[in-house]
Amino acid sequence: MPVPQDMSASVQKYGLNYIRPYHREIARRLVLGQTQGEICKQLGISASRMSIIVHSPLFKLELKRLEKARDEGVEDITRTLQELSPIAIEVIERLMYEGKPQIRLQAASTLLDRAGYGAVNKVQVNANVNYVDQSMTDDELRRMISERLKRMEKNAQEKAELMNQAEAIEVEYEDVRNTE
Repeated sequence: MPVPQDMSASVQKYGLNYIRPYHREIARRLVLGQTQGEICKQLGISASRMSIIVHSPLFKLELKRLEKARDEGVEDITRTLQELSPIAIEVIERLMYEGKPQIRLQAASTLLDRAGYGAVNKVQVNANVNYVDQSMTDDELRRMISERLKRMEKNAQEKAELMNQAEAIEVEYEDVRNTE
């Protein structure tokens, strides 16, 4: 990673002219949640060397780059799950309202479990029982899905606001000198 002009004095002070492979390894481990002390022990570097590395402007830039890449990856997975969840809910709902008794029970149990109410315990269904088919109309299902999508969008907006607030927070790293 090249040194920006305004950082050249700081780089000379810390003695880092570029990010070395073990600097990237340290940054990756920090992004994954390891402490500086753990990294020092595992990589066999001194606490003073770790301090020099983590306080380097180049290292901080690399760390921010890795954190951004991690966050974008999580956002992609979250976005994909959010896009697929209404379809999955519709399938489970259709099974719950239109399926055979055992399938209906399984679909209802799945919905309850996902809603945080846990699995239904020891419920038996007689599969030979006749039942009246009281299916929801397509319009009713569309309305339910539309309402859910609106709630999901509202939740996504609230989450985005919280993420913006969180990104504004400065992160400081622990000083591992004198920890041994």
